[in-house]
Amino acid sequence: MKIAKLLTWHWGSLEDREWPFADTVLLTGESGSGKSTLLDAIQTVLTAAHQHVVQFNIGQDESTQSRRGGKEPRTLAAYALGQQADGVFQRPRSTSYVGIVFEASEQAGEQVAPFTALVGMEAFADGRRAVLQGAPQFFIVRRPLSLDHLARRASETPAPLPLKELYVQLQHRLQAGGDKLTAVVQRLPDKTSYLQHLFGALMGKTAVGEHDATRAAKSIVKAMAYKELGNVNDLVRDEILEPHDFSRDLDKMRELMRSIAGLKLEAERLALNLERLETAAHSANQALDEARRFVVATIAQALRAYSEARDALASTQRQIAAQNKNTRSCRKSWLRSKRRKSSCAVNCARWKNAWTTVMWRARSRRWKTRCGCTPTSFACTGDACRKPRAASAA
Repeated sequence: MKIAKLLTWHWGSLEDREWPFADTVLLTGESGSGKSTLLDAIQTVLTAAHQHVVQFNIGQDESTQSRRGGKEPRTLAAYALGQQADGVFQRPRSTSYVGIVFEASEQAGEQVAPFTALVGMEAFADGRRAVLQGAPQFFIVRRPLSLDHLARRASETPAPLPLKELYVQLQHRLQAGGDKLTAVVQRLPDKTSYLQHLFGALMGKTAVGEHDATRAAKSIVKAMAYKELGNVNDLVRDEILEPHDFSRDLDKMRELMRSIAGLKLEAERLALNLERLETAAHSANQALDEARRFVVATIAQALRAYSEARDALASTQRQIAAQNKNTRSCRKSWLRSKRRKSSCAVNCARWKNAWTTVMWRARSRRWKTRCGCTPTSFACTGDACRKPRAASAA
């Protein structure tokens, strides 16, 4: 959250107006021009002018807050009456308001609805002293307010609403503007409760604890540089951080450092193993590449041998087929020749038998055997007829 604008009405010597703020604001002016008064207005809203928290700025000719060169110290009543010097006031009686409108910071990526923190007070001059009339009142309004919300409508000249009417008028005016009443206007009973709800709203919560609220308010007072801050480390140590015994934390830290050292050694060992595994993987990939090339070459050679064998087998089968064809042709020729020879032999035998018979018959007429048998062949089987044919013929 960041300050969008500051509302001041009857606050010191400042104008009754709205002061817009940018992300970075530089206050410049001559001495007594109201720079410290403006910063004290912001501090009043952020600290509720808590007695043990607030430190109004040391202005012109002031060496300390309690001793202002013989002047009265700055107080809420003095700011409300616009005190110029001891017993000199711009307003003898006053109703004063100071408020801050907060909105989400775009740079921080916040998405929170704007709200207004408002402090109201009434004071009067009692002789030479400024005195508060009753206790200040504190409001948290979940809407951005302007001076129109704090002004009397029926007055001819601009005048602030009486403090006792403010709560009711804010409810009425916000309702007339179309806003719901639920938790829009909060009137806080005391300073502590106001600070708890204020810093809770700044943190996006309903409220924070009393200790956290007081510590945050003190840190803001220190950060506003009313006096020299000194070392930033001292500011953080004294105002922001809480006292804490770090012995156990240091023991845990030592254990963590040992664990980290062990993890570092383990990481180095794993890195070495990874390097070795990468080397082994490289060697394995090379071996796989060699094996792959060998297998591919072997398969190619086997395929060539298979192709050559298949071609040789096909050639042999063609030769066998040709041989079979020739064999069948020769067999057929041989069978034809055999048939012709068989036919010739039969015919020859037939002619021979017939010729023999004819010749035998012709001879048998002239051939007379001694045994008196009838010759049926070229020679008689009888013993008496065993004679040369030439002799028989003679």
